[in-house]
Amino acid sequence: MNAAVLDAAAKVHNATCGDALATTRMKPKPDAAAMPSADADLFALVARHRRYARRHRLADEEASAAYARYEAPPAPAALMITADDHALTMVLAAAEVGDVIDADVLERGRQFLAHGRRRRSTFRDERGRRLRARLVELVNASRSWARAKKAAARQAGVTKAERRLLALKSEKFALYAAIGRTPARTLAGLAAKLSVAVPDVATFVDEFADITQIEFVFAAAALDAAALVDGAAAFGDVLASTRAALELVAP
Repeated sequence: MNAAVLDAAAKVHNATCGDALATTRMKPKPDAAAMPSADADLFALVARHRRYARRHRLADEEASAAYARYEAPPAPAALMITADDHALTMVLAAAEVGDVIDADVLERGRQFLAHGRRRRSTFRDERGRRLRARLVELVNASRSWARAKKAAARQAGVTKAERRLLALKSEKFALYAAIGRTPARTLAGLAAKLSVAVPDVATFVDEFADITQIEFVFAAAALDAAALVDGAAAFGDVLASTRAALELVAP
């Protein structure tokens, strides 16, 4: 168990519980400093989440650098829609002349090609043979372009970075599930548990302009909890910037 985390949690617990007990004129329980040990399992999970959050920040930075290095190969000329394509079939007429064929039109072309192979009469005449050759050309060019983009992504480190982020996402969900199922038995444990949500609160506030009243309350509670438990030590400027952003979207 991380002694520093427990010590900080004990101080938070004593401060918060002391105020509450003084207000209600209740006698404090003996050995209050030892009370956070009741949340030892929860604090261990929260400490794991802190380590995960640091690794996720590093992985995010690596992914951003990889995306900056990535240069998508240009589309092959064969994927450009021409006036002849429009004359051949209505399937290709759905795309603008001079544009790269989009995924939906290409998929309809694949389906038309498969249908024509099952019904040989579709491509029997001269126009049909030209259409078949053009569809085959589009499909093959699309596959070649996809392979080229994958190779460029691997070279830039994008593929590796995305796999890393995906693995971290699975780890995050497992940690959240474990933390959610571990009850908080002290106010310090409750504050630590709530503080886990801070990174997601920052993302949520940044992405959604409209939040409900209860979402606002829970988001503010998470920020308050993080300030009590860790302050600037763990979250830096995130707390202040997220709180300011939260005020802008408050219902």
